[in-house]
Amino acid sequence: MGYNPYPPQQPTYDPYQQQYPQTYQQPYPAPGTVTAVPYAPPPPRKMRTSTKVIIIVVVVVVVMIVVSFIMAAILMVYMQDFSSGPGTSTPSISMVQNPFTNPSSSQTVNGGGWQLRVVAISGPASLSSVTVNIKSSGTTMNSLSAVSTTKSDLSYTAASMDWYLLKGGGSLKYVDGGTTVKNLDSSTSKDLSAGDFETVQGATLIVIDIDGSGTLSAGDMVYVYSDIDGNGSPEIESGDQVELSMTGAVMGSVNLG
Repeated sequence: MGYNPYPPQQPTYDPYQQQYPQTYQQPYPAPGTVTAVPYAPPPPRKMRTSTKVIIIVVVVVVVMIVVSFIMAAILMVYMQDFSSGPGTSTPSISMVQNPFTNPSSSQTVNGGGWQLRVVAISGPASLSSVTVNIKSSGTTMNSLSAVSTTKSDLSYTAASMDWYLLKGGGSLKYVDGGTTVKNLDSSTSKDLSAGDFETVQGATLIVIDIDGSGTLSAGDMVYVYSDIDGNGSPEIESGDQVELSMTGAVMGSVNLG
């Protein structure tokens, strides 16, 4: 082999030659590729303290109103059931009847009637809350409600007894034990005895408070008249019923006979 006077040449150094591996790994996804990112809902907002207080106050007020209505309803029912006094119910009464007819000399034309007398009562009953009904075959024909001297169709006396009159029509008169007729109207007080009420004409019924106490008690009476208008044809007959009630509850009744 011949001698080469020139040494072998080294490769020329290129300062701009790329000094990284030729294989390049792209740090981002290839174009067109979408990476799914999971959705996380935002954290709930905390309720402000003032809002909580307002809600609590509104709820408490509503509950108090509802409870008040319920308590009022319960109290109303309680008062209706015990209207005659604390711890008592509507009193019951027992009555006896005494039919009467007018003597021919009395000049009355009411055809007589019935005297009903209270013989017993189980509790207090203010006359202002008592109602007297006259019924025929279950139908109310006449009624004196909330017995009181303030009604325009009532007359009364301020003597030993008070009496409460329901007019039936026509002129109102009574005969005082003989043939003397006296006018009886709401403008004049009359001192009458129990027997005088049998000769009253032009009346439907009369409630008599014997002791003037303003309450229904033993001895009090109810007079019911047969021929109310005095035309000779009786409106109230045997078999009809007289019923006494207080605040809508029946205390007692009598079938006329």
